[in-house]
Amino acid sequence: MLAGAHAAVLIVLLFPVWLVDMVPMPDFPGHLARIHVLASLDTDKALAEIYRAHWALYPNLTLDLFVLGAMHVMPIVTAGKFFISLATVLWMGGTAWLHYLLTGRLSSTPLIGSLFVLNAFFFFGFLNFTFGTGLVLTGLALWVALTHWPARWRIICFIPIAAAAYISHIMAFAILGCCVIGYELGLSFSDARFSVKATLRRLLISALPLAPVVMLYIFVTPHETHGSQIAFGSLQSIVFRPVHASHLVLGEPYKAALLFVAIIFGLGLLTRTITIDRRMWPVLLGLGVAAFLCPTHLLTGAHVHIRLPAVIGCLAIASSEWAVGRVVRAVAGLTLAVLLGYRAFMMTDAWAGFDRTYAELETALDTIETGSKIFLARSPAKDRTERKAQPVYSHFLALMGVQRQIFTPRIFAWPGQHPLRRKEIYSDLGAKSAFQGGTPHAHSLITLAEGDPGGIVTHYPYLKFWQCKYDYVVIQGKAPANPAPAMLAEYSTGEHFTIYKIALEAAGCGASKGQPNSE
Repeated sequence: MLAGAHAAVLIVLLFPVWLVDMVPMPDFPGHLARIHVLASLDTDKALAEIYRAHWALYPNLTLDLFVLGAMHVMPIVTAGKFFISLATVLWMGGTAWLHYLLTGRLSSTPLIGSLFVLNAFFFFGFLNFTFGTGLVLTGLALWVALTHWPARWRIICFIPIAAAAYISHIMAFAILGCCVIGYELGLSFSDARFSVKATLRRLLISALPLAPVVMLYIFVTPHETHGSQIAFGSLQSIVFRPVHASHLVLGEPYKAALLFVAIIFGLGLLTRTITIDRRMWPVLLGLGVAAFLCPTHLLTGAHVHIRLPAVIGCLAIASSEWAVGRVVRAVAGLTLAVLLGYRAFMMTDAWAGFDRTYAELETALDTIETGSKIFLARSPAKDRTERKAQPVYSHFLALMGVQRQIFTPRIFAWPGQHPLRRKEIYSDLGAKSAFQGGTPHAHSLITLAEGDPGGIVTHYPYLKFWQCKYDYVVIQGKAPANPAPAMLAEYSTGEHFTIYKIALEAAGCGASKGQPNSE
């Protein structure tokens, strides 16, 4: 019965992923585009002229390695969907296993953690981090399971898990380290015979399996910091960070689910019908403080602030024990089923619409000549729904482009993060970091075409004098206005985009690419 419930929840969570042709996560097609290029460099001369592989021990490789291997037996998009599914299984399975180890019994309580699986970073398509945090939950459960093993065997067995988390994402490795060290602190604090010496020994044992990975980061991983920065959000954004723990669709916090969890947890803790395992308090408190204090941008990573709340949510569910009757459990289970079903319906409806747009754009790109260069801009959103949908289209040109030997500037090939580089001649034609990876507003194209007297070029350096570098521009939006009629001629239209062809002569570039003519 319990296994069937877990299987049913997994099916509901993953149903929208397998229903659509292209999963409409903003970063998903950008990652698959890079992997397609890596798989094609030996056979596709056109792509090999633009890109080169640059393999190193980057903490961002799991998706590439998995999909490259799976492409031998299945299409690239299917392999990407399997990766998403495996990450979801790790989240659900890790939460259930950890709960069993902490409470000593099988329970339906971990099913509530399913509300946190589809969170803000999941919908953005941060797939390496999603997989890495699944390893955090599973890895912490393994560490707990090995509690009574000899120290040397715990350390040896845990090193591969720490390494796997690191290869997935450096922040996932950091979270795993905090969880393991925090759990050992919790063990010491909950011991009636607490001693400083025993605590220091526990901390040493928990740190030793992490040390080899830290050494790899210091001495082996290349430290290319292009676009590195630290930035903090506003006070308002800090206060509302918990809403990133569960989303309905991209950019839409699942308020009903968050309210449901807050009410049952709040009432349960107040009435002491829900208790948190004492060994887990240092973990939850430490990550909770980090969730509010962490920057929005750190090193080369963007949206850092949205990543911790969902992990904390699953850890809290896994750490809790419920002393409630069958009626309360039945009501909670029914409410959970309704919440999951409603989200599945909303996701399926929204994602089917994006799928139609992908298909329209693919048909349009089939008519564009091989070797062309094309980039994306966005028109002002006409309503709240369109504004929420805009990020989905951020990288939807990437995979379609490389599959048709069409150059797009925002494929994920960033120094220090990905095992792919543009060759020198193409280096300045594409984004080089997450901070250059945004979609420019259509109204900024005139400024960029003039050499950018307004300073916008710091965000889009590859688009300075774009009219002399590219052949086409896609303006995303419903019936967008032509932002530069003198330089752009309408080529093809879809429900949510218009493709314009750039007229070199009208743009003042002459017959060759480069800067505009000075005369």
